[in-house]
Formats: sequence, structure tokens, C-alpha cells
Amino acid sequence: MLNTAKLSILLLIFQCLPALGNKYALLKGKEPISDSTNAHSTYKRVYNTQRVMGNIPKIDGQLNDECWQQGSWSETFTQQMPQENNKASEKTRLKILYDDKYIYVAIRAYESNITNMHRFFGKRDAFEGDVVGVCFDSYYDQRSGYEFDLTAAGNQIDLTMENNGNADFNWNAVWDGATAIEDSAWTAEMRIPLSQLRFNNKETQVWGMHAWRWIDRLQEEDQWSLIPRNNSGIIYSFGELHGIDKINYKQRIELIPYTVGKTISTKKESQNPFSTGFEKSLTFGLDGKVGIGSDFTADFSINPDFGQVEADPSVMNLSAFETYYDEKRPFFLEGKNIINYSLDGDLLFYSRRIGHAPWYSPDVDNSKQEYFKKPENTSIISAVKLSGKTANGLSIGFLQGLTATEDVEISKPSGKYSETAEPLSNYIVTRVQKDYNKGNTIIGGIFTASNRFFSESHLQELNKSAYTTGIDVYKYLFNRNYYVNIKTIVSRVNGDSKAITNLQQSSAHYFQRTDANYLNVDSSLTSLTGTGGYLAICREGDNKLRIRTTFNWRSPGLDLNDLGFMQQADNLRQMVNISWVENTPNGFFRNYRIYIEEGSKWSYGGERIETYYKISGSGQFKNKYNINGHAIRYLNGFDPRILRGGPGLKQDPFWCLNGNISTDYSKPLAGYITVHSHQYSDGYSSLYDFYPGMSIRLSSQYSLSAELSYSQFHNASQYISSPESNNTKVYIMGNLFQKTAGLTFRFNANLNPRLSVQYYGSPFISTGKYTNFKKVTHPTSNYSERFYNYQLSEIQYSESDNKYTIADASGNIYQFDNPNFSFREFRSNLVAKWEFHRGAFLYLVWSHSRSGSSSYYEASASDNLSDLFKIYPTNIFLIKLNYYFSL
Repeated sequence: MLNTAKLSILLLIFQCLPALGNKYALLKGKEPISDSTNAHSTYKRVYNTQRVMGNIPKIDGQLNDECWQQGSWSETFTQQMPQENNKASEKTRLKILYDDKYIYVAIRAYESNITNMHRFFGKRDAFEGDVVGVCFDSYYDQRSGYEFDLTAAGNQIDLTMENNGNADFNWNAVWDGATAIEDSAWTAEMRIPLSQLRFNNKETQVWGMHAWRWIDRLQEEDQWSLIPRNNSGIIYSFGELHGIDKINYKQRIELIPYTVGKTISTKKESQNPFSTGFEKSLTFGLDGKVGIGSDFTADFSINPDFGQVEADPSVMNLSAFETYYDEKRPFFLEGKNIINYSLDGDLLFYSRRIGHAPWYSPDVDNSKQEYFKKPENTSIISAVKLSGKTANGLSIGFLQGLTATEDVEISKPSGKYSETAEPLSNYIVTRVQKDYNKGNTIIGGIFTASNRFFSESHLQELNKSAYTTGIDVYKYLFNRNYYVNIKTIVSRVNGDSKAITNLQQSSAHYFQRTDANYLNVDSSLTSLTGTGGYLAICREGDNKLRIRTTFNWRSPGLDLNDLGFMQQADNLRQMVNISWVENTPNGFFRNYRIYIEEGSKWSYGGERIETYYKISGSGQFKNKYNINGHAIRYLNGFDPRILRGGPGLKQDPFWCLNGNISTDYSKPLAGYITVHSHQYSDGYSSLYDFYPGMSIRLSSQYSLSAELSYSQFHNASQYISSPESNNTKVYIMGNLFQKTAGLTFRFNANLNPRLSVQYYGSPFISTGKYTNFKKVTHPTSNYSERFYNYQLSEIQYSESDNKYTIADASGNIYQFDNPNFSFREFRSNLVAKWEFHRGAFLYLVWSHSRSGSSSYYEASASDNLSDLFKIYPTNIFLIKLNYYFSL
């Protein structure tokens, strides 16, 4: 089973050996160079800043303040793309000054014809048109940086950048920036509070620094200190900022109080005492930060506002697994990279577990005038987060959240009463990492804990506590062109025997599988323990030929879902990826990448679940169009979960094909088309996805975009139900024909850098019809022998209770609900956002939604749309005001 994985690792080692002798000594003594040195090199540049003498600049974009006569301008930016190491098409100059409170940045972006520049207004954190910016690795740990950018129209962009190029745009700092236009240039001026950065408490500071410019019409990036596109880490390749001395740093305190007024209008149900058709609320809260020295920051929240402005996307999930949704709540987003711990898609900390919907729903019958009402989300009483990094390279992240006891109100003819729907719960995440050898070795660990406090009998199916711990090691070798990454995790879940039995039988585990002799459900257990891990050995850095091999394992008892996210345990996975990356314009392309990949997956019982071979490519043409695509061949497989705890089912080979092309997004009109297809070998099954999209820039202030999605799915082996009769269970499947269509439409009116109005609308329809009901007879046989197809004479449908009844030759009678469906949903938001003072915002929000489903198949698109807009809507009107104080 593991021979393929061993062979892959050996292949990687032999691929690397010829390069090891040459790479070991290269660049070993390379030192940063000064501004006077030729910038057309891959050496790191150094900028020497100086303290402001006299009056500080007025941040208006005009670089005519007296202080800008001080210090030195740095010039000679180098083209990074499309032609790496070439002279920039336009001249750019940079100057940086500082005092005890701020970093001041001035950039003059020259234009041979100023009318050619792209000056487009956009919302915050949106790259629109021409852009300039700086990024500071203020810890100088060569791992992460704080970036501040300005578009030519003056819109602010701030983000945190990681070494691998991942950017977190949800980090929002409070700083000032403005732009202006001259005869032959546009200028940018920034004032960045030191309180927004984190750095070690040293008398003399040395920071990593990156400065860049984007010329939109040319799709060209110019850099002050060139970061090769084939690099050993983006932050690792930064230049340096010298000259910051003896900062009289003061402890910072930032407070952001808020108030939210909200009304909700929905359909009134005459018999339901909880459905009045109208609700209103007014809430207050406080978010804050306290600087603990210059190294650490404590974030806290009292009655935090964890509302979302934009709704989650609509999804029709027919699988047994949970749908993952992105986090959008500001408290959890800021600094999330410090506490992140992932294993190839699985997460030890999934922040949406905190404040989730209450777990318990009572069993009521509306036909008997029985109703209940519970909160949409669990209230978060308080949340605290501490994060930072010491001068010796120790980073620490700590998060604690306390959620309230939530009750469900129940109304029956006999009276009203309440029960606990979610108990008082506490969540803790602790993450530590230590850098050694200038960040070439990183050793870290994580510990998470969730604890629930309850004694009610109806909550005994809830886990009482869950703990996970992990250790990870990164080791970079040979000028960071190679690295090894090892991660291990252990989990333990505690609870009543009912809770642990349910956990063993959940879709992540399925210990009840009848064909797995290495698994069994133990109903006496009050805890469940498991392990997992990840190993990666990679050749990347400045190599055009890159190789990556990984091996993952998840034991059957591993469970991360109390505070993390994991869809499946009980598997071992292996992957080898070999790619060629070309970043120099050549022939038709500005750049391109091609790669081949092989992967396999097994259960702990040795069953081969999946084997695939993939070839893929992507590139950008010289006309700035982009193209990418892949072809994957999946061999015979085995799905141990498709029958929801029944025996595993053989999977036939199929092809997965995908292609995408997009036009030049520097043009006023741009678009893309994505086509995706699965081709199966059973003669019926197929999948076709079609995703066209376009964006139109109507003017420098107004833009709109739209994406259409259409999917048509035929599946000859779609699980329906597993009914039981006379202690005999059957697994019923059918042929599914499903059509899904959606449209996402956005309109942006960015009136100025501080005032914007955005509209988002997304109708979604999915309808499915089942035919050719069949039962599984020989799950591992060829397709023709795998099922028994029921005859029409064996099937009866009752319209009154919407159920199917099947009577077999043995006298068993099975019933299951009509599986046909039509799901319709429309979600939209209209948001006006005004930054009326630095860091202070006023939001006006209208959220409109309507959602409904039925158990019949509706083929007509017009009828589906008509039925969608017959659903009674829910409207939410919200006004939010917050204010920023810095003490």
C-alpha cells in the first residue's frame, strides 16, 4: 500500500542530489547593498531613513512640505513582470521618514503621458487601476509583513503578507494616505502609525522592506528591491530599512465602541406565537486593543458585533459532509495567520465554531399547534486574543471565547416553556512558534480546547469537551530552495456514551461499516482518541523545475470538528507533483507553468479509495489574456462513505476536464469563461459546469460585474436512503438528473475614497429528479452486477404522504421519502459605507432574502424563477456606527 509513497520520496531525493553540491555554498555570504548599487540585481537593497526635523507633513498627496526636502530619494525601480530584471517602463522615486509616532512614506510615480494612468475609485482593499505601496517586515523575522498601498485615486489597501505569497486583506489598520496629480507624475503620501505595526523593543531597528508600483495599462509590476518570481520566499527576499533609532515608544490603547440598530421583517404565521412578522433590536459593544510593549497586542471584545454584511453563498449539498464557509467576522480575521494550523485542508481551528447556531431543536408538530423559537447564533459573551513575537523569534497566539447559554422557547396548547438549546461553552486556542537560524528552522505547537457545561438530559448527545494538540517543524535547506515540513496532531473527545456513540457513527468516521473488520462501534465508550499527520518534501525556491511530494494520515478516531474542520478521518494519502515554471516572456506567453501529478488514497484497512493522474497548465499570453486547464484520470476506486455507514461501494474510472480563459482586466470590458466536465464509464453519468463572467467599468467611479453558473449532472449511483424492514436493511440508490443555475451580480459606486455604495444579488436554483431506483447487492462487483434494479411493479408512490413503498420478493416492505427536490434562494445586500473620520464608519445596510424548497422536480427555468419570487421575503434593515479612539 505504501510502496508508491516510498518510491515518490526516493524519486524526489534523487532529483535533488545533483543540485545539492552546487547549491550549498551559493549566496552564503551575500549581504544587503546600498541604494547606490545597480538595482538590476537580485541582491537586497538597503534604504537609510532619517528622523523628521521640524514640522511633520500634511497628508494631502502634495509632496511640497518642507520635511520632504530632508533625507534622500531612492530611485531605479526594476521590472519584475512581465520582463523580470528589465528596466522599468516609467520612473519611480521613494522617500521614507519617521518620528516617535509615525512612518512617513512619499512615492512619486512618473508618467510620460499623465493621461495614460488608470485612476479608478474602488472600495477599500480593492486593487483598481495604478497602485503604489510599501510592505514592512517590522519583526524582521523574514516570515510576514504589513503592507500599505494607495491606488492612483487615493483608495487605501492594507494587508498582511506571508512568505508563500498568501495575503490577508481582512487585516485593517488605521492610517492616513492621499494621492495627487502633477504634470508628469502622480504622487502618494502615507502616514503609518507605529502603533499599527509590531516590532521588537530595540534601540536600533532593522526592518525588512519592500516597495512596489503597478502600472495597470501595461500589467507591469516594478519593485524597489527585486524579488525574483522564482524566489525562496517573498518576505525572505525583501530589502532592508535602516536608520530607525531610539523610538520613544508609548504603550498603545485603541478603543472602538459601536452601536447597531436592526429591524427584521418577515412573514407572519397566524398560529405561531413566535412569528409576529416584525422584530427590532438595539445593541452596544466595544472592541479594543492594548499594546503590551511593542511586541505583543491584546485584542478584546465586550458584547462583540459578529454580524456579516454579505451572506454566505447558496449551496445545494447532497453529500454526507459539512459545507465549509469562509470567516467574515473582523475579530477572528485579524492576526489569524498567527494561530492558523492546517493539514492539507483540515483545520485545528475553524473560528465559525464559536458563535454557531444553537445545537438543540425540540421535536414539535406544527399541525398540532406546536412551535419553537431559538436564536440564529449563540451569543458571544466575551472574546480575548493575545498575539505577538519576542526579539528572540518566539511567536505566541492565544484566543479565548466564552459563549452564553441559549434557550429555545417552546409553545404547545398545554402552555409555554423553555429548554436549553446550547450550554455555556468556553473555547481556547494557543499557538506557539520559534524561529532558529534566521528563520530557516521553525518549530511550533498548538493546543485547542472546547468545554461545555451542562447537566440536562436532552443535551447528553453533545460532546462535553474536546482537545487537540499538534507539533510542526519547517526546515529550509540550501538557500531555501528545498524544505521539509512535518506536522503531527492528536485529538481526544469526551462525553456521555450517547455522544461518543453518535460521534463514531457520524459521516467523518462511520465505524458501523459492515465490511470494515478493523472498525466497530463501542457504545460503552465515553471518549474517542485519534492521531493524524502530514509530511512534505519540496524543491521550489529559484528552481524552474519544482518537485513536491506529500504524505497525510488520519486515524479512524481522529476528530477535529468541535473547534476545527475535518470532513473525513480513516485515510492515508500520498501525492507527487512535478512542475516547470517559466516567468520569462517566450513566444506567445508572458509566463506559463505546466505540471504533472500523481496521487493515491487508502483507508486504514488497506482499501484503495482513490488513484489519479493529472496534467495541468496555466499561462498569460502577451496580449494579457490568461488561460489554464487540466485533465485528470481517476482509476477504479472505492467509496467507503457513499452509503452513509453501509459497505463501501466500488467507483468506476472517469475523466475530469477543466478549462478557463480570461481577457485583459486592465480594459474597461473584461470577462472569462470556465468549462468543467466529468465523463464516466457507466454509460449514463456525466457532469457539465459552465461559468461565464464579465466586468464593466462604466467610469472611474462606477463598475458592475456578473457571473452566471450553470451545471447539469447525471449520476447513475446517487444515494437515496437506507430503510429497514424485519431487521433487514437495504441501500437504495437511483439515477439523478440535476440542474443548477445561479447568477451573482455586483454594482459598485465608489464616490470617493471614503464613501461607497455596493449592491450584491444572487438568485440560485437547483432542481433534481430521481429515476431507476435500485438496491445495492454486490458493492464491489462490476457495474452491471452491483445493483438490483427495481421493476415498476415493485414500486408504489403515495401522493398523500409523498413516500415511495417497495415490496420485495421476500415479503419485506421498505418506505422512503420522495427524493425529488427543487431548491430556490435569493440573497441580496445593499450597503452604504462612509468613513467619516479616520477609523470611524457609518454603515447603512438592507439585506433581502427569500428561500424555499419542495419535493418535486421543476424543469422550467421560468417556472422556477416565478416560484422563487412567490416566496415571502425576509428584509433586514441595519444601521451601524463605530468610532475609533487612540489613547
